[in-house]
Amino acid sequence: MTTANAMKAPAWPQRLAEMENVLSRELCQHPQTRRGSKLIARALTEALAERFGGQVIYFPSAKQIQRHRRNEAIAREYTGGNVRELAEHYHLSENQVRTILRHQGRR
Repeated sequence: MTTANAMKAPAWPQRLAEMENVLSRELCQHPQTRRGSKLIARALTEALAERFGGQVIYFPSAKQIQRHRRNEAIAREYTGGNVRELAEHYHLSENQVRTILRHQGRR
């Protein structure tokens, strides 16, 4: 097998190829992984297929993930008396911060 043939992407189903492209593009954004991003993306995609192959997997939207991370940050930063500061920092109402803290088990 020639190096060119070894480097060609296998004939995967379209969804796996799309996942590989997404991972590769994301890795290219980071200087420390730019050089080997295609190979790393392929390895990650294979690992995902090995672990989750044949399953239906739900991916939350980016907005849902960002909201979840924000809520975790609010819970981490909560000191017991800084609801107003957290509300201002995250552009939320104090009631929204209190609701988040309740759902995060911090109140």
